[in-house]
Amino acid sequence: MKYHELSWFIKLAETQHETWIADEMDITQPTLSRAISRLEREVGVPLFSRVGRRLELNEYGKVFYEYARSAVTELEIGQIRVAELASKAQHHIRIGTLHGLVPILIQSLVNPFHTLSPDTTFYFRLGSPREILNELQRGHLDFILTTTKAPRKEVSWVTIDQQIFYLAVGPEHHLSDRTQAQLSEVASDNFIVMRSGTAIRNLTMTLCHQAGFTPNVVLESSEIAPIRSLVSHGIGVSIIPKAYTAREPENVAYIDIVDEGVSHARDIDVVWSSNRSQLPTMERFLEFVVEAFDGKTRFDQK
Repeated sequence: MKYHELSWFIKLAETQHETWIADEMDITQPTLSRAISRLEREVGVPLFSRVGRRLELNEYGKVFYEYARSAVTELEIGQIRVAELASKAQHHIRIGTLHGLVPILIQSLVNPFHTLSPDTTFYFRLGSPREILNELQRGHLDFILTTTKAPRKEVSWVTIDQQIFYLAVGPEHHLSDRTQAQLSEVASDNFIVMRSGTAIRNLTMTLCHQAGFTPNVVLESSEIAPIRSLVSHGIGVSIIPKAYTAREPENVAYIDIVDEGVSHARDIDVVWSSNRSQLPTMERFLEFVVEAFDGKTRFDQK
């Protein structure tokens, strides 16, 4: 059952005159007649009775008209809603990222681009590397900012920076006056870490294992701010991304990690789907990212 045939049926039911409707719809009268005949075959009964030169709805037609009118109205409302949504989407970008990358997302990407394109709005989705990658692949996000290399199939990315991690200790810690240290020097300390499944938690465990020990985790948090506060009170030590080291409390000491074989830096990538068309605003954002960061490491894999 076709939308235009339902529309013609409704107009014919309301005017009862084939010639008028054919002229209004800019179609021939035989075309209209064939469309109504097809509709009646689909319904299984005649819908009109001819009275002189006019067509009037019979009892079947009157029942069908109510449902057809309702269906066409709902479709028209749906078209309007989709158009409204599409209009908003023209200036809307959905980005997923990790907790530890929020400052970089805001300072390096969102604020500069919003200055260039003030009509653009953003939606942020925080999650684990796997969660935001899944959202990207399902079409629920336009870009993700991550430190975990995505599978190359059907995604592209550009490296925009490196995320450096520091050992964070309190003011009374025996390493607080140092600028460099080995992680192995805090092997017996209590650790305060992000919740399980987060990228920072995974990296903390990896760095400690590279340094030859498993950290003694005494507290977990879903945010970095409470971790810094707990470290400042001497509850334990932690591994903190550079982007968070300039924030209060100021009495936390951030120390370079210098163990041989311990990788305390990770690439930060903007990732997008290669096989999905981009709206103009998204294309401009992507151009901004590539130009602003010189397209250091861009892959296109399909």
